[in-house]
Amino acid sequence: MHLLNRFGLFLLTFLAVGPLHAGEFPIDAGFKAPGPLAGLVRVTLQNSLHDRLDIYLRHDENRKPVLVMLPGSVCLPLFQKIKMGEKAGLSLTSPMISVAELSSMNVHLAMLERRGIESFGDAIDQEDAAAEKQMLVHPCSAKNGGVSLQDRVEDSLVQLQAIASQPWAGPLLLVGTSEGADVAAAIGRQVKNISIEGLLLVGGAGPTQFFDLLTQQRQAQSREGVARVFKDYQAFLDKNPATDYLGYPSERWTSFAIDNSPLDNLLESGMPVFIAHGELDGSVPVYSSDLLAMELMRRQQNRPIYYWAMTGADHSLATQNGSQFNRVLTEFVKWVADKPTGRKFRND
Repeated sequence: MHLLNRFGLFLLTFLAVGPLHAGEFPIDAGFKAPGPLAGLVRVTLQNSLHDRLDIYLRHDENRKPVLVMLPGSVCLPLFQKIKMGEKAGLSLTSPMISVAELSSMNVHLAMLERRGIESFGDAIDQEDAAAEKQMLVHPCSAKNGGVSLQDRVEDSLVQLQAIASQPWAGPLLLVGTSEGADVAAAIGRQVKNISIEGLLLVGGAGPTQFFDLLTQQRQAQSREGVARVFKDYQAFLDKNPATDYLGYPSERWTSFAIDNSPLDNLLESGMPVFIAHGELDGSVPVYSSDLLAMELMRRQQNRPIYYWAMTGADHSLATQNGSQFNRVLTEFVKWVADKPTGRKFRND
């Protein structure tokens, strides 16, 4: 598994710009979300280093649980306007839930932008909107989302505290996609004085990212690849890795996969955990979630666990019949609301 691959790219088209609804805490009054995102509110905060931390919100005035979306590894904006001939378009690097879907689940929505990143801005040409090109324009850096696990956790806690302090915010439900699942697992271990009722981990948070890499080499039947992963892993354990490893500074790999692991972090919390993983995930092998779920079951026998290994689904839970992401969200929200106990496993 390559950190660069822990994300899904979604595409949406729009034609119009809609109204902006006010929020209760400092918002970007000049921001108007376009088209189908009309009504989305942007809140801009700062971390202790005065880096920009944006939150995108959909909420009404009623107190409800809040679905909090933690994005994956790439340092792209959550939303980017694109030019599509005579039409306008929008690329998304995190799933978007409609007003109707939120209403049916009876929840609010909060989407956490990463450190220093600002969405929307000027529209770009469609040919420049490909993920590979965008990652050249928005390379990961310390000021542009490319931070250690602990930095991501600390930034997220600032955002979560701001959300939790609002009168309309009930308990938080964390949804981590790809690398965001690793971040959610670490938040579950470190959070204090914020009510989090459940974790949803999608396409990430296995025992360690090196296990992902090893499994991919096994699947490719590459003995040389297996030996290389073990050699590289030992170099990290000996604190003597290459300066850069698979597209990222070695310090990031150390923070995400060596200093601790999602399994380590999850074992230090007891909140209900829902794990969803596509069987056809080409970025993070489903075997990582298999192992994670079984270890949590064995070592935390009283923890509520729901594991859904989704047939025919990829890294972003897309199948031939379309995205299954909101189907999983709906099941997750219902499961947490029912005050779960015991274990549930699905493979469909």
